[in-house]
Amino acid sequence: MLRAIADLDLNSGHVALDGQNRDQMEATAWRKLVTYVPAESGWWYNRVGQHFSDCSESHSLLSDIGLPDAFDWEVSRLSTGQRQRLALCRSLLMKPSVLLLDEPTAALDQSATEDVENLLRKQISSGVRVVLVTHDQSQAERLGTQSFEMLDGRLRQREDEVV
Repeated sequence: MLRAIADLDLNSGHVALDGQNRDQMEATAWRKLVTYVPAESGWWYNRVGQHFSDCSESHSLLSDIGLPDAFDWEVSRLSTGQRQRLALCRSLLMKPSVLLLDEPTAALDQSATEDVENLLRKQISSGVRVVLVTHDQSQAERLGTQSFEMLDGRLRQREDEVV
C-alpha cells in the first residue's frame, strides 16, 4: 500500500495531496512531497556520513535518534535498527510533506523506539503528515490520530477508534 501511494508500484485509484493529483505530477516531484521509508533501506556508500550532508540539521537528527557519532561509521557494520533510524533521518532531510513509514521501529529496543517516536512527534507537530504501518497497536495509539486496518486487501477505519 505504501509503495502504491509513493507511486513506486503500478496501481489504480486516486491519490492526491493538498489538492494535487499524483497522476498529474512527475513521479520525482511527487516523491519529493511524499517520501517512502521501507523497513529495509538501501545504502550505496561505504560510510554513513556519505549519505548525509554535513550540516547542523543532519547532526541534530542523528542526536535525536541516539546516534550522534554515526557519521564516521561503516554502513556494513550497522545493525538493522541503526539502518532503520538512519534511513528515517536521511528521508527527513528531504523535507517531505508526507512520510510513509513501513515498520520504522520493528528492530528497535524500547529506548531507541522512544527516540524515534519522539522524533516523529516533533515532525508531526511541525506539519509533516505520517502514514505509519505497524503491527504494534500500542504504537499506533501513541502516535496516531486515525487508525486503519487492512483486512482481505481492503483498508478500513478501526471501529473502536475515537477520532
